[in-house]
Amino acid sequence: MLKLIVAVDRNNGIGINNKLPWTNKEDLKEFKRITLGHGIIMGRKTLESIGKALPGRTNYVVTHKNELPYENVILIHDVNAFFESKRASKDVVFVIGGASLYEIALDYVDEMIISEVFGDYSCDTFFPKFNQDSFKLSTEVAYDGFIQKRYVRI
Repeated sequence: MLKLIVAVDRNNGIGINNKLPWTNKEDLKEFKRITLGHGIIMGRKTLESIGKALPGRTNYVVTHKNELPYENVILIHDVNAFFESKRASKDVVFVIGGASLYEIALDYVDEMIISEVFGDYSCDTFFPKFNQDSFKLSTEVAYDGFIQKRYVRI
């Protein structure tokens, strides 16, 4: 099963200069709680911005390279084939970025968890627009500094 998790500002911004432009400890705790024990898939630049594989998760990285200087990552060269294989799996894999991977994933994910962080952070990278007719809002929970919305595929 494929899911997507992302934090966006009020303009759907997700990053600036390959970094998260805000710090929200509660959102990071939620990210960890939700993804721990599951697979996560990210682009190479997202891995570079994090700086290491995230512990307690199977880390998949989309890249054209045959090796990366990081331990505990599984390289993925054909993201569409990966998404197709995981779509029917009982194992949960979360798409965690970046923007181009999110755009591809929108055709495959069954659920999106979107944290809407309060404010505008002048981002240079954005979460892509998605077809509102393909998803419905299932839950909305307010936290300190953000609202977490869950959307499920219709």
